[in-house]
Amino acid sequence: MSQLLDELRVLIEDKIPDGGDDTDTDFTDEKLRVYLNKYRKTLDDYPLTAETDDYLVWICDYKYLDNRVLDSATDTPISEDDYSADDINGIYTFDEEPDPLAVYIKAQYYDLYKTASDIWKVRAAEAKFSGDIQLSDEKLPMDKYNREYCIKKYWDLRQSDTSEMERG
Repeated sequence: MSQLLDELRVLIEDKIPDGGDDTDTDFTDEKLRVYLNKYRKTLDDYPLTAETDDYLVWICDYKYLDNRVLDSATDTPISEDDYSADDINGIYTFDEEPDPLAVYIKAQYYDLYKTASDIWKVRAAEAKFSGDIQLSDEKLPMDKYNREYCIKKYWDLRQSDTSEMERG
């Protein structure tokens, strides 16, 4: 889950400061988990696709995975010592060819962009300023505390649920 939380924190511009913890941020890890769970779904015995001819690299069609367990065709869990995992991108690299040549995954996957866009919508509602802010002759750049900036980030991250609408 920490990989997912780190990725989400980048999208919502809420990184943990060096030497700090999640209490030094706008959203605690626990609060981010609540947002993530809104768009959580489950994969059960979903087949992975071999990316290379030597069957060492396997790809999952889903990204942003958590609580992953890889199984072989005999429904035997594959030891995590036998492969390296990139759960953010759904890529699994084995040290040697799995036997038998079929790999399945059980995991939860998340819609990170919908989660991030929801958080930006919440930030927009809580924002103290709206529009350009100027002190004397200096114009301040918009950031996560500005309502218009938050709404723009919401629309940048929100993906259409249908193919009938395209954003230009």
